[in-house]
Order: sequence, then structure tokens, then C-alpha cells
Amino acid sequence: MPPYTGHPRPELAAFAAWLRARMRARRMTNKSLASRMASSSSGVSEWTRALRRPRLETQRRLAAEFDVPLEELEAMLPDEAETAPAADLAGGRVVLAAEGYGSFVPVPVRTEDLVDRAPPVLPGMIVWLDPMIPPIPGRVVGVELGGRVLLRSLEDDGTTLHSAVGPPIALADVDRVLGTGRLAQLAI
Repeated sequence: MPPYTGHPRPELAAFAAWLRARMRARRMTNKSLASRMASSSSGVSEWTRALRRPRLETQRRLAAEFDVPLEELEAMLPDEAETAPAADLAGGRVVLAAEGYGSFVPVPVRTEDLVDRAPPVLPGMIVWLDPMIPPIPGRVVGVELGGRVLLRSLEDDGTTLHSAVGPPIALADVDRVLGTGRLAQLAI
């Protein structure tokens, strides 16, 4: 997912226009929709201005609020499986190799699974995993599960992977541990 730039994203224009039209038809303000969505009025404003995509759970609430199938909303929103630009990764590799960190593995952040961390790890960032460090409680861990790469926080118990938006996963249930997060960077 592209990083937040404060500029309208053309790929979100169709959704933003749809949402504005639905709100106008119901004479809803950003504030009134926000209260119904358990969101902020600034978040609703960002959706209507095509600045940011709503999270999946918020999409579900929007679909229910406007009585449309979730698939209709998903069709207007870009696929979150976008990757960070190759230049960002190549540049990061060069810098890290110069600092002696040649074995790091870059993983673009595509979901909101780590937004509850302090500081948050947001979609559009890149997490650099160190495959030489075993999973450490409290740290970001990259795992592979069912062919998908996931980034999660390892709970204090050392056995449970935490997500801000999804169910917990037992570390023992993953197919492979890719490494422990050492660095997070904004994709430029």
C-alpha cells in the first residue's frame, strides 16, 4: 500500500465519490457517519477526499450502514497486496549492507496488524527482518502461514502472535519463522 502522502490517491477516487454520494443522499456529515462507524470525523474526511482507505472492519460497518454487499466496496478499493517500490527496497539493502546488515529481509507492510504498537508500524512502511534472531516477546516477528507472509507482534508468553485487527495465531502453528524485526522504515 502506498505511504500516506496527504494527497488524493487516484485509486481511491471511485470509493470516495461513492461514499460522498451516499452520505449526501442521507444528509450525513462526516461527524454523524463517524459516530455510527466508531471512527473519527477526520478519518471519514480522509476517506471522502480519497486520502486513505478504510480498514476491513470499517468497510464491513460501511457496507452494513449503507446496506450494500461488502464485495461492492471491495471492488472500488485497490488490492492491498501492492508492494513497495523496488527502488525503496534496493536502496534500503544498499544502506543496510554498508552498515553490516546484509542478511536482513525486507517485508512491505500491507495491513494494519501492527498499528497498535508504540510506535505504530503502518501500511506503506517496510519492516526489515533479521533471520538470525529468534522470535523475541514484544518484538515484530515475520512468519509464513499458508503461503502468506504475515507480520505480527509476539506476546509476552512467547507463544502467541498478536494482530491489532485479526485473531491471535499460535507460533507453533506457523509454517516458518522468517525472522525478527530489527528496523521499520517509511517507503519513499
